[in-house]
Amino acid sequence: MAHSGVPHHQKLTGGKKRVSDWNYIKAVEENAWFLKRFLVNLELVSGLSINPGKCCIYCINMEDQLLGRCASILGCNVCLFPFKYLGVKVGILHKKPFDWEYVVQKIKNR
Repeated sequence: MAHSGVPHHQKLTGGKKRVSDWNYIKAVEENAWFLKRFLVNLELVSGLSINPGKCCIYCINMEDQLLGRCASILGCNVCLFPFKYLGVKVGILHKKPFDWEYVVQKIKNR
């Protein structure tokens, strides 16, 4: 389930860039910097450390270039859907038996 690379606000405007698009980009980057500062402060207060190299950023309806900039600010990787969490794929519907085959196989192998 990959995203189209066109932000939702551009779909509504027919894909034309406007001044508000630059405000949107600026706001997203500011949010990424705020999150970075928050995580650094969390490390200082808690004494725990965060390994950004093992972290991933996921997003829906955001341009790949902007998502890449946010990932570089945070020092993490860009990942796409579907992904696995605790051995179960997230981002798919799980309606077909094939979607559960890997879970059933893991249980059988135990």
